[in-house]
Amino acid sequence: MKKISLLLALLIIMSVFNTNVLAYEGEKEVIKVGEISVVSPYRLKEVEVKHYEDNNFYYADVYSLKDNKLLITYKEEKPQGITLMKCGEESIRDLFTTYHDNPVDITVRAECVVYDECGSTGTTMHLIKINSADHYISSSGKFTLNNKKSTISENRVQISGTQEIDYDISVTAGLSISFLQSVGFSIESQIGTVYHLRRTYNHTVEFR
Repeated sequence: MKKISLLLALLIIMSVFNTNVLAYEGEKEVIKVGEISVVSPYRLKEVEVKHYEDNNFYYADVYSLKDNKLLITYKEEKPQGITLMKCGEESIRDLFTTYHDNPVDITVRAECVVYDECGSTGTTMHLIKINSADHYISSSGKFTLNNKKSTISENRVQISGTQEIDYDISVTAGLSISFLQSVGFSIESQIGTVYHLRRTYNHTVEFR
């Protein structure tokens, strides 16, 4: 019994000091970006979350522990102006979620209405609703997004569409067709030396 109790105590201590396991809600693991929290699409034991900030934003970068690949970047707008938000008031914050889907980065912008609740131990921020949302390519290259769809459903933003590119094999610089096919692109058509390739995408940002 003493060995079991000691093991449980060690597990509790490890969970407290594990910076990746930031919060739980039922079986969902939650990442706190700045004041706004999001549900992690990955098991937190499989990723590392690095937090930092500048004058305008809070950041949370999510890296794979397997290969140290950057998977997602969350960026939350800080309160604007000298006077910070007071408890019992509402404000609007933008939260940007960038999915690093090699070789295309897609960023989801969500305009969030948040409420600062007054409590005995301080203030707690709650997400009230999502006013609007859109998404766009945030990486360089000649990719385009077609059939774009951004849907708000309660505390979620769902995006979908296709990533497309016209690839001219007479131009040797840049990505190869074989590489694009290896990451999920398919050849849809060909005119001369120009190939048209396409890949579908579908992501969900869930807030807490």
